[in-house]
Amino acid sequence: MTAAAPVPTLTVVSSPQRRAVQTAEPVAGARELPIDLDERLAEYDRGLSHYVPIEQVRAERPDEWARMAQ
Repeated sequence: MTAAAPVPTLTVVSSPQRRAVQTAEPVAGARELPIDLDERLAEYDRGLSHYVPIEQVRAERPDEWARMAQ
């Protein structure tokens, strides 16, 4: 019996990032469920070549900050 066994898993949702999908794959595979990708879970700086501190996003990109804060 696994730790997650007492709670039935009905769906597996993941960010579209490769590492998130790879993390979800064993759970989805063990339960024979598809992985539903949700763009809203994507990291705010995924399209950039480098990490951007969240404080910088808040100061320089208020529209992006507002979208994430919803």
